[in-house]
Amino acid sequence: MRKLGYYLYKTSNGYLLVKIINPKRIPKLYSKVFNSKWDFIGYLIDIIGPVHGPYAVIKPVKDIEPSPHEPMYYKR
Repeated sequence: MRKLGYYLYKTSNGYLLVKIINPKRIPKLYSKVFNSKWDFIGYLIDIIGPVHGPYAVIKPVKDIEPSPHEPMYYKR
């Protein structure tokens, strides 16, 4: 597992927004995303924002709200 970034907030349509910490190592779309307790959160469905400061859009599998700035991880 690799660190994806830090959770920022939940969007109005229920997706989770995560600030990516390493823009040179972007995961593939539909990678599985986990929280800091290694619980499965959902799937990476989009990368948005500028090239040097991208954000990951996560589609959660259940109604969940992680803690602010909680680290998120992905499985390759």
